[in-house]
Amino acid sequence: MAKGVGYKDNGNNHNIKIDDEIYYYLKDNKNRPIVTVCLLSSGQAYSRGIAVCSNMDQPCKRKGRQIAKGRAIQALKTGENTNAIKTLKAWEILNQTLFVTHWFYKVDITKSTFLPELMPYEKKIFTNKTIS
Repeated sequence: MAKGVGYKDNGNNHNIKIDDEIYYYLKDNKNRPIVTVCLLSSGQAYSRGIAVCSNMDQPCKRKGRQIAKGRAIQALKTGENTNAIKTLKAWEILNQTLFVTHWFYKVDITKSTFLPELMPYEKKIFTNKTIS
């Protein structure tokens, strides 16, 4: 189902038509959703946004979805990869969740990725719905 989503940047409102929106979570060894991933498609373009929950925070799916979606929209809007994963803590959290879930794949170095290389799980849930 298509819907218009506004992305506000420096006072300019850019509407992006979102064709499909999918979320999934990577969990830690306590089964807490500490990484939220949002995949968006808009026409032939698609993007991935991720939100990494700090060890100091209580995981909240709603907040993770908001952050991840905002980053995916940013990638669609700019057509670029942005928000580099800079901190060692964020990398440690990502590595922990990837190890627990046995997802051994190449992790992008950005939290907002335009036309990302889809992982096997993402291809299964996303490609069948929207991307040919």
